[in-house]
Amino acid sequence: MAINPLDDLRAAHEGEYFSKRDRALIDQLRAKLAVERAALDLEQAGVHDSELAAALAELGINRDTVPMLHLVPMIQVGWASGSIEQAERDLLEMAARQSGVEEGSAAWEAFQKMLKSPPDRKFYDAALAYIVAMEPESGRKSLLDTARSVANATGGLFGMLGNVERAERDALTELAGRLGVH
Repeated sequence: MAINPLDDLRAAHEGEYFSKRDRALIDQLRAKLAVERAALDLEQAGVHDSELAAALAELGINRDTVPMLHLVPMIQVGWASGSIEQAERDLLEMAARQSGVEEGSAAWEAFQKMLKSPPDRKFYDAALAYIVAMEPESGRKSLLDTARSVANATGGLFGMLGNVERAERDALTELAGRLGVH
């Protein structure tokens, strides 16, 4: 039987390949378990729809950040014009504090991140699904009223004329429809 001088090299490459593959599979499994754990935490925190809990967990929402989900639609209205103005920021921060999002908390940090960069559509949709599932109509109406205040904060000429920009008006119309309130 002839000995191939490349057998040792081939065996080393196979070992390296399978080792990398195993590490990647283990990393994927860990990530999946982390999402499942976060989804279970969300269910224990009151999100009783397991599919919604899983979707939120996949987006990085956990028990500590879930309190800021109510702010996402208001933030989206603020971003509709392309940027969040200082008056809008002030109003949003006041709304965050009033809803129990404490400065320095994970929810506050996630909230502040969205003030710097708008949440993507998938995140926005998941937040709305959470709100519709968890909030009674009166809570959704209150949220819409606050979103209108955000839009009015800088509407028109330096916020003095009360005219809401078209993009913000469109965002409010969509929000009202999605929340099922007017």
